[in-house]
Amino acid sequence: MINIIGKYFTLEQLKAKVFKDVAIVPIVEGFLTEEYTIILSALYEASPNVQKYMPGLDMSSPEKVIETIHMQYIGTKLGYKFSLAIIIENKPGGLIFVNTPDYNDIAANFSVWTIDFCLFVPFEGYGLMSSLLPYILSMLKDDFHIKELFAIVDSHNDKCLALLPKFYFEEWNDPEGLTFDDPNTGNTAKVFCCPLAEISFNNNQ
Repeated sequence: MINIIGKYFTLEQLKAKVFKDVAIVPIVEGFLTEEYTIILSALYEASPNVQKYMPGLDMSSPEKVIETIHMQYIGTKLGYKFSLAIIIENKPGGLIFVNTPDYNDIAANFSVWTIDFCLFVPFEGYGLMSSLLPYILSMLKDDFHIKELFAIVDSHNDKCLALLPKFYFEEWNDPEGLTFDDPNTGNTAKVFCCPLAEISFNNNQ
């Protein structure tokens, strides 16, 4: 990949945001400590849905955590994607991945902005993503000037399928019939689109 940093975002735009005991922290150089490496591997092993619905994310050992986080950072440094960690009481509780149209063009022949996210099992069921999504969507609209944001979701991922429509995402079908199939499960994914440019988040900040 050629370096396109600055086309969609700069490293200076990636800033942490703190909400009392929860923070959203960009995964950049220096993010990964030895403690985080061990915690992320343990949380991944305890979260079967993360393993099932995010098959490209491998944190099955501390070594795999280091490799995965490094690849995320390289993608950020080159300007193709950026990743955020959800930090809960100083521990990594979830991850957010935002991919640019250039990255998706290479990875899936789908030149749009996409978002993916997960929470690890100990932090599920508390409405955390419902609380954070309005801020995240507002940030992507206002700071990164994204007009449309897509999410590609496994057709069996019931929790995510129920969550997205609550936050302006509507199911979308490609006019040319493009579909997304998971080679690991054989499931066809559903595609959702959020028209960020048409939405005001003033009351959610």
